[in-house]
Amino acid sequence: MKTFLSILDSGCADIAPQNMQHLVIGDFARQLGGKVTFYTAEDFLTLSTQSVFKAKLSQKPEVDGMIFFRLQQFCYGGTLNYDILKQVLCEGYAVHLARERLSLTSLDDLIDKFDILFGSVYSLSGALSKPLHVALQSF
Repeated sequence: MKTFLSILDSGCADIAPQNMQHLVIGDFARQLGGKVTFYTAEDFLTLSTQSVFKAKLSQKPEVDGMIFFRLQQFCYGGTLNYDILKQVLCEGYAVHLARERLSLTSLDDLIDKFDILFGSVYSLSGALSKPLHVALQSF
């Protein structure tokens, strides 16, 4: 059975309470043939830097992948944090997005799904405040 680290989204706790996020992530973990064995969440002050998650990643948790509640967690810094996605994948973990029901299992997969990720991020209200051609330059 696969095991996952669950990363809750503190930034949307007002519309998606943590207990609901646990249920959504747990359900997705079961669909992926596994279960959540650990969880963490950013503090409101670290949403844009993802420093809590980065600290957890540096501990090399013994899990098969990370399940984030939603893609927006990678956008609190103003644009998609593509580098952290690459880092997680390079360290041998899969990245799963529960709300979007999307999985990234390798760097090739990340490249193949870039259009989906970027389109999703760009369509998020307020996620990017730049025109599309300017936003693409940040990648």
